[in-house]
Amino acid sequence: MSYETVKNYVLDLSSGELMSEGDIFSAGYDLALRPILQNALLEANDVKSIQELEDLGFFGVDEIMPNKNFLITDKGITYTFNKGEYSAYQLQIPQVFIPYPAVRSLLRENSIVSKLFRQQ
Repeated sequence: MSYETVKNYVLDLSSGELMSEGDIFSAGYDLALRPILQNALLEANDVKSIQELEDLGFFGVDEIMPNKNFLITDKGITYTFNKGEYSAYQLQIPQVFIPYPAVRSLLRENSIVSKLFRQQ
């Protein structure tokens, strides 16, 4: 049996270069994003606890980390976690939206994303 996977690519439109999380976030962002990702996943699934997420078919959410599979919009950052990363294969591919205000303190100064946030 095969499963769909999703890989997002974010390009700097001025240079054509592929962007990484390090281009967007300050050092130490990965651990700081954990509770933000957890809260966004709880909200997206309309539950109050990690245990409730586990009851839905998620696992390892207490150790969730950014996975370099993200996209950016004018409203925020969306992380895509493929089936089997933190959820059972039977679930839809989890996409976790994080609005810019939630990560303001983590944004690298003068990054493209910090400029998007300032425009709001």
